[in-house]
Amino acid sequence: MKKVIYIFLVLMLITFAVSAQKLIITEVDAAENNYFSKSSINILGKKMDLNLSGNTLSVKIGNEPKLILTQYSNQYYETERKTKNGIEKFTLQLKTTNSVITSAELTATIIPNDEQQKKVWWTVTARNTDIVLLM
Repeated sequence: MKKVIYIFLVLMLITFAVSAQKLIITEVDAAENNYFSKSSINILGKKMDLNLSGNTLSVKIGNEPKLILTQYSNQYYETERKTKNGIEKFTLQLKTTNSVITSAELTATIIPNDEQQKKVWWTVTARNTDIVLLM
């Protein structure tokens, strides 16, 4: 009976294991806008921490708040949030090789409530550095 319980516990831990990976930001592409000018350039070379659990992906870049995205298709995640000034949309596309994330492309788009303001966006591309499996 102890063996059955032990095997069951091990299988449960494997089922709930979270894979984590750190990527390095290698490119930043942003709309010409004061909102993104300095902050976009400042994140070059910073780490992008990705934590994947089921169909949820959390992304953390430097001191920025953690972003939680939901799986939309195989390697495509997205989320959006409403703010007082409009809607912020976030999409992330993963590229993998043998189930290892080799790069991630995160795009943020701000769609303002005010029709006179332009939509702004920025895209961050990060590349593989190392892999850590957490249990």
